[in-house]
Amino acid sequence: MKKVLIISIACLSFLAFMKGDGMSAILDLIIAGHVPGTDYVVPYWLMMAVYCTVIALVIAHYIERALIHHNARRHELATHKPRMPKRRYSHI
Repeated sequence: MKKVLIISIACLSFLAFMKGDGMSAILDLIIAGHVPGTDYVVPYWLMMAVYCTVIALVIAHYIERALIHHNARRHELATHKPRMPKRRYSHI
């Protein structure tokens, strides 16, 4: 997944800088959907779907990372504290 993302970003950056105005081309892609170096325009609904998906994935990644860190920390604290044995009384 990371390789696909890196390759796609690299290709878009390459196309943007071949055009000449690199930053302008990147902003034009993000805001208006014009693919650099071509006459193709990405539909607005597809751009919004991609933006929402990326935002949801980033938020989910950070939440899972925090929960895993929190659970690992709690497990670490629980395993290092020895517990006293339960007392059993005979009432017969």
